[in-house]
Amino acid sequence: MALSGAVTLPGLAPPPVHIIVENGHVTLEGAVENELQKTVAGTRASTVPMTLGPVVNHLVVADPPARKKA
Repeated sequence: MALSGAVTLPGLAPPPVHIIVENGHVTLEGAVENELQKTVAGTRASTVPMTLGPVVNHLVVADPPARKKA
């Protein structure tokens, strides 16, 4: 799939992204770390052959983890 490896965070497990395909229509649901990842996921999903219509991108930007003070 075009999303495989599109969004990577070294050393961290990515948040869950669900790709729902119904009769050629694609919907993305779940969480990503930032707006760039949301945009990249939507763009990559729209390039998959045989996708009918625009990809519905319901991804949300997750709250970033709190940084520890040194």
